[in-house]
Order: sequence, then structure tokens, then C-alpha cells
Amino acid sequence: MRIGIPVDWSSLRAALVGLVAGAALAAGIAWALWPAPEPRPATGQQQNLRTREIALTGPPVRTGKITVTPVAMRGGMIEVIGTHGEFFAHGRFCRVRIALTNADTYAHDLHTADQRLRTTDGKLVAPSRDAQGIMRQPDEVTVGRQVRIEYDLYFDIPVNAVADALVVRDAEDGAPATIPLPHHTWPDN
Repeated sequence: MRIGIPVDWSSLRAALVGLVAGAALAAGIAWALWPAPEPRPATGQQQNLRTREIALTGPPVRTGKITVTPVAMRGGMIEVIGTHGEFFAHGRFCRVRIALTNADTYAHDLHTADQRLRTTDGKLVAPSRDAQGIMRQPDEVTVGRQVRIEYDLYFDIPVNAVADALVVRDAEDGAPATIPLPHHTWPDN
């Protein structure tokens, strides 16, 4: 003879399914909100420098959730030549290569048009839309979770101007950050 409590198997099954679903939801939320480790910049690695380019060794800066690392720079360029056009500078082109990293769990944006090159006389110069387009550089960069992206910014500065700093800003109202640039005399090329 068996004596026991009657079991409602459908209620027990529903309770177990709810428990498993709740645990999965809690794990998913914890994973999405848990701070990810900061990606390491490529310092210490040999940079592949292009013709007449100098390596930039300044520290990374942060604007919003995006970390910007200066990589390389070239100035004194009279023209840019791409696969579908060439364009002469009104002054001289200055190219700054930057690396963007995102340690957040969500993607974040950076608009090329929001970046500025500051010259030694204090003027802020926007990127050249013509040079950016000819060199097929993006107007907007979306940096995904744990992603590192490198790209070039082209600025058309007056002939006698000297680049002093790059002022970067994310697309989500982060505070602007300044990257000092070396004062370098570039030959016309």
C-alpha cells in the first residue's frame, strides 16, 4: 500500500520551465551588462608605416565609450589619388591614422565630420570630404563590442600651417578628447 501526496505533474513541469527560463534571462542580462575588459591597444607591435609616414606614440584617449589611439601621420601632401579620382589640396593634406576600440557591450559610432585637426595658430580644420571620399574612407564608423578599427582622416590645411593636435569626439555626445601631434616639417610631395 502506497501513501503519498498526489502530484500535479503539469504544475510541476510549468514551475520547472519557469525556473529555467528565469535563470536563462538572469544570465543573459548579467552577460549584457557585465563590464568587458578594456581591449589592449596595439602598442609594442611593429606598425606598418606607409611612405613618408611617421609613427605616433601618444597615449590613447577616450571619448564617450570609444578609445582612440593615434597610429601614424603624414603631411605635406599636394594631392590624393584614389581608384576613381585625384584631388589637389588647396593647401597641403595632412593624414592621421587612428585606431578605434570599444570596450562596451554595445556598438558605438564616430562621425568623421565631427573630428578636427588643430593647427599651432589655434585654428580647427574639419576633414576634407573630397579627400576622404577619393581615398574611400568612411563618413561614419560603427565600432562593435570588443572591436578595433583603423582608418585615416585627411585634412586640407594651409601651406604654412603646422598640425598641433587631433581633437576627437564620438557621435553620442561624449566629451572631446585631444591627441597631441608632433610638430614636423614635411617636404612637399
